[in-house]
Amino acid sequence: MPEAVADVRVEKEGLNFRGLSGERKPAEEFRFCEGQAGDMSLVADVLEGRQLGVIYRNYLHQEACDAIKDNFWRNTFRYSRGADAPAEYLGTYHYRKPLHRYAGESAEANRHLPGLFEGLTNPVEAFRNDLNRELGRRGRRLRQAVCKGQETCRFVMRSWSGEKEFALEAHDDESQCLDPLQDGFEIQTAARRNALGAVNLCLENGSGGLLRMWNIRPDLASKVALGLEVTGSPYPPECLDGIECFDVPIRAGDLYVFDGRFVHAVTILEGHQQTGRATISFLLANLDDRETISWT
Repeated sequence: MPEAVADVRVEKEGLNFRGLSGERKPAEEFRFCEGQAGDMSLVADVLEGRQLGVIYRNYLHQEACDAIKDNFWRNTFRYSRGADAPAEYLGTYHYRKPLHRYAGESAEANRHLPGLFEGLTNPVEAFRNDLNRELGRRGRRLRQAVCKGQETCRFVMRSWSGEKEFALEAHDDESQCLDPLQDGFEIQTAARRNALGAVNLCLENGSGGLLRMWNIRPDLASKVALGLEVTGSPYPPECLDGIECFDVPIRAGDLYVFDGRFVHAVTILEGHQQTGRATISFLLANLDDRETISWT
């Protein structure tokens, strides 16, 4: 049952908002486990809501991380993202976009993304193949989400360094999926199921840059009161005071997957390096009893 987990007051546009309410995980589930390369059983557990997160240390060796970064900075199809999450990126996001725009941008992005892995094994496809084998044992298959008849973007690579309290502010990944702009997109069905898997492969991380997880999946009433029901970002720090949290150290080459419905952030990068953090990322969720879909 939803329960209040903080007793703080936040004044926002005349509202007297009293704490966050929502789902919490029991202590035995509110943790990250370390997985072994090739074993995706813990990822499947995250997608089924039984595990908060899993991390695979040294999933990619440093030489491959450096080669992908070099390909990224040479790629002329990079874009700059705005003030909400400032970054250089390759690929596209569904966030706050009409479906026709996301579909068109996905088609273009998927033509350019393979260039990141020139001369290398594609780590995204290696992950997907391993996960698909595990899902097959559970009677499922993995496929790319489809939007307006177009396969969605397979992943996004970005490089950024935020200069606020967090390198990436406290947010959830669920709210953006339920934006009315995207009514009819199959991710809305998937996001309403038992978990939303955020997949991240770290290619670079300066000093700091810890993943912070809070034990709260805010309910709709909390999001509406804060005006975050279609963005999920940013949660004011004072709203999170007193809520159980922990930090996960992230190093270049680590791959991690967690339930993105729970509020999370990336701590500040020391020195505010311009290119202090680089990741490859995408989202996963179970669409129904037979299919798991991915998108960006």
